[in-house]
Amino acid sequence: MEDQEREYLKENMCRLEQWENTPYAPSGRSSDLTEVEKEKLIDLLFANNERLMSELSGLRLEIERLSNEAQKANEASARWEERTIVAEKRAESAEKRAESDRAAMQEKIDRLMTLVEQLRNGEELKAMLARAEKAEKMVADLIASDRSMRGQIYGTKSQKRRKDDNDENNDASRDAQSEKDSMGGKDSVSKLPESDPDVNKSETDTWIEENYRAKRAYREGSKNRTMKAARRCVHESDINAIPEGWTLIREEKRFAYDKMTVIVEHEYRYFIVTDPEGKEHVLYLPTNEGEEKWIETRDGEETEIQPAAPVNNPLKDKDGNHIIDCFPHTHATSGMMAQLVIDHFVNNIPYYRLSRYFWDNGMSVSRQTLINWLYEGGVELQKLIPILLDMAVEKDSIVNCDETWCKVRVKGKYAKRYIWCLVNKELNTVIYFYKKGARSRDALKSILDGRYPKALQSDGYNVYLYLDDALIDTEHLCCMAHARAKFFYAWQANKEADAEYILRIISDLYELEEHYQKLKLSPDEIKMMRNGEHATELVIRLRSKVDSMKSAEHPPRSEMLDKAVHYMDDFWNQLFAYRNDGRYTIDNTIAERFMRPISGERKNSLFYGSAKMAGIASVYRTLISTCQLMKVSVTEYFQKVFRKIVAGYDDLTNLLPMNMGLSVNNL
Repeated sequence: MEDQEREYLKENMCRLEQWENTPYAPSGRSSDLTEVEKEKLIDLLFANNERLMSELSGLRLEIERLSNEAQKANEASARWEERTIVAEKRAESAEKRAESDRAAMQEKIDRLMTLVEQLRNGEELKAMLARAEKAEKMVADLIASDRSMRGQIYGTKSQKRRKDDNDENNDASRDAQSEKDSMGGKDSVSKLPESDPDVNKSETDTWIEENYRAKRAYREGSKNRTMKAARRCVHESDINAIPEGWTLIREEKRFAYDKMTVIVEHEYRYFIVTDPEGKEHVLYLPTNEGEEKWIETRDGEETEIQPAAPVNNPLKDKDGNHIIDCFPHTHATSGMMAQLVIDHFVNNIPYYRLSRYFWDNGMSVSRQTLINWLYEGGVELQKLIPILLDMAVEKDSIVNCDETWCKVRVKGKYAKRYIWCLVNKELNTVIYFYKKGARSRDALKSILDGRYPKALQSDGYNVYLYLDDALIDTEHLCCMAHARAKFFYAWQANKEADAEYILRIISDLYELEEHYQKLKLSPDEIKMMRNGEHATELVIRLRSKVDSMKSAEHPPRSEMLDKAVHYMDDFWNQLFAYRNDGRYTIDNTIAERFMRPISGERKNSLFYGSAKMAGIASVYRTLISTCQLMKVSVTEYFQKVFRKIVAGYDDLTNLLPMNMGLSVNNL
């Protein structure tokens, strides 16, 4: 290094050392600030720094949130893409599966057609089917034997009390279930003897029949009244309306009871008068309508009140004379009689509840009195049954018939008796019969009594074979529902394939009948369809199955299925006679349906107190069911018919439901 350069470096080093040792004097806008101001400035700078840092942190969080949302959106988009791909794959798979199913179905159809052709032309397929049925039967027998072994191992679940063989009072200790079983079945029909009107009749019954309406001497002149209502309507007779020249003997009263919202006692005041010739007459001459006096009795005190309900229009007989609205041989108005019929036979209210209802409404009336009133009404209405029967069982009529059991009290014991039901759907007529409680052929002959309908449909009870033997001109039809039930119970018990096969064919026949009804075909069109190719094919298949099951080569089957097969074979012609006329029905359901009220009454009232009232109940059931089949008001009919009976109308034909001008209710 040269000297000149060395000097220059030393000089610079000295200047640098001098500069480092000289104190630093700050310069700028803050150079003149005091220490306090400087501290404030520093604090402000730190505050701004913290604010900027917090804003930066918020920006970072917002960026993170937006980033997460973007990630979620990307994931959702990816999932939708995956689902779309899966849906497209499923649709493609379903389309392929549908194509394969169509191909398989077509293959099955072709195979079935081939089998049908083989069945028609060859015997080999029949042998194969017989072997398959035999195998199915073996499986069913194994299942049945397994169930039987379970029953033997684990015992029965029944908790019925068993009788003690050493008990001397077995008859007295019979439980309710055994009594129900003995009354409910149809196997004990042969034990029911025919009742003879001249035999086994007690002296009490004879006395009642001979003296039912006879006046008792010790009651002559008696004015004692046990029946009273809390409210009473007084109907005054106008004494000024007595014809001129007639002489008033006395004024008397007659009481009749009406059931409205309350029980009302109607006190009719009428005159006993003599005409100029001295002949005695009874005159009821009502005052102006609306001038009746209404009285309420509370705690033995009578108070005049406003009318509780509108009074029925005054009754007049055929000659236009005013008469008292009181049903013959009773203390009930026509409205009360109609309401009793509705309460007991339609609403199924027992007599003791009706008596309690009257007592709650301030009227004391016994149960037997209500029964007597209904008996008197039934005696009058019973005159309509022969006319209704002549209409229902005319020469070209189609009727359905059925019967069911009931309990009747005879000589203090409850005996099993039967009620018959006859239905003519075309004429909307239902008739019940109680032929001494019998279920024999003589009872059926007594019902028809020389009448020959075109056809009669029933179940397979052997009494109806009388139609096939004696009534040649009457076609006998049997109920397909009964036949189906036998196969259904056999299938339900053992799950046999033969029973299921027959049930499917019967189900197809019912579907055809339902289809005819939906199309509203005429009887001629229905007959043509029933004998068409499709229905005939089903009948042929069913007949072939029954024949194969009856053959000796067929494998053994259960006892229930065997009975069902023999039932269908025995009544084959009657079961399929419905194909002979489009007006016929495939089953006897309509008669079965109208037997349900009898079953309901059997559970509700338990028994009839006498054979006499069982017959009267059949009369009421006839008119009620006829009104229901006609879709008219039962209440309106009985109100009108009882008023006409009280008014003395004796034209029985005009008292039938179809001739009363009742409005049809299509609800």
